[in-house]
Amino acid sequence: QIPRMGLGLSCRECRRRSSLSSSSSSTAKYSNKEKKKIKKKKKKKEKNVCTTEQKRNKVRVIAELETGDPDDVLTLAWLAGHPGVDLIGVCMVPGTPEQVSICHQVLSRVLKAPKNRYNQHSNDDGDDDNEEKKMMSSSGQDDEAMAKTTIPPIASVNPLHTTKSGKGGCVSPWHVRDKDRGGLGLKLTRRAPDMSPEELYAMQPDIVITGSPPKGIAAAIRSSISSS
Repeated sequence: QIPRMGLGLSCRECRRRSSLSSSSSSTAKYSNKEKKKIKKKKKKKEKNVCTTEQKRNKVRVIAELETGDPDDVLTLAWLAGHPGVDLIGVCMVPGTPEQVSICHQVLSRVLKAPKNRYNQHSNDDGDDDNEEKKMMSSSGQDDEAMAKTTIPPIASVNPLHTTKSGKGGCVSPWHVRDKDRGGLGLKLTRRAPDMSPEELYAMQPDIVITGSPPKGIAAAIRSSISSS
């Protein structure tokens, strides 16, 4: 019986040593580069989980705005960059192609700006094109984030609306004035809307923020009542 006990103890010791050797070999088979790759993959998975949880906690917002004065565009930029807001769409009133273009330019500047340059004021006196190129140029990670960024859809109440003078497209001079003269430095171009107000409000927002007469909401309500 004594040799058997000694044999039993040696077997246990062999199993313990074999388990230790297998664990050490499993860790040793990965190089330092592979270990770094594994760590990066784990971090990416954790980030994806965090982003999905953040999206669930965000408030779905539709902004109904005009461009007759600066306050609506500043509100739009604040909503687009707020971490707790999911800006699912914008409705322009009355919704001229010039207004849609101004809205798209603001959203693209805010949402596609690299994070390391966002909200930083430059003291350069260069022209707007060079400044915009500097703002949009960044590292490879920023370029990937910019490529994945989607601009929220822009709806228009009346794309065929015309002003009395036939110029401006309901856009104030401040929006297109040069930055060195105290303006926003946007371009007065034309752009077609992405959808109608009825299609936009069918996305069921949690909150609607209006900086203009709520004509888009009224159109959506009328269409829902007539359809029912």
